[in-house]
Amino acid sequence: MSIDIFLLVYALWGAFRGRRKKLADMLYRLFRTGMATITGVGLFRWIGKGLSMVIGKYFSDSMGFVIAFLLPLIILRIFKKALQAWIDKHIGSDTGRIWTATIGFGVNLLILGAVLLTLYLSRAGGIQHFLLNHSGLMRIMTRFTGTG
Repeated sequence: MSIDIFLLVYALWGAFRGRRKKLADMLYRLFRTGMATITGVGLFRWIGKGLSMVIGKYFSDSMGFVIAFLLPLIILRIFKKALQAWIDKHIGSDTGRIWTATIGFGVNLLILGAVLLTLYLSRAGGIQHFLLNHSGLMRIMTRFTGTG
């Protein structure tokens, strides 16, 4: 559980940062990070199989996850202004700091989940065993993503 303390501190830092941002910016970040996480979890095995022919099996799943995670981030970055304008128009930007802080917390949790999953999928020198023994969040994620 020692890793989870670090994860909680990082997520709380996201909440602190989030309370200073506009709602449209934080909702965009949540949408972008959520889409990247869903895409990464959904496509890492498929991309990893293709990569295993090029880079070998050892890091193919983790590299597949990184690629599947980064693609939506890059694509959605192109549409950032349009998405933020849509959010401002349909939801508004006059909200309390509690909502933007909560969204910031969630965004950082998604980012941490992506980092943990990438490390777990790398299969490097006992990292899977270490993560499973020291992080409750990792145990939950492996059940959710079907990687355990």
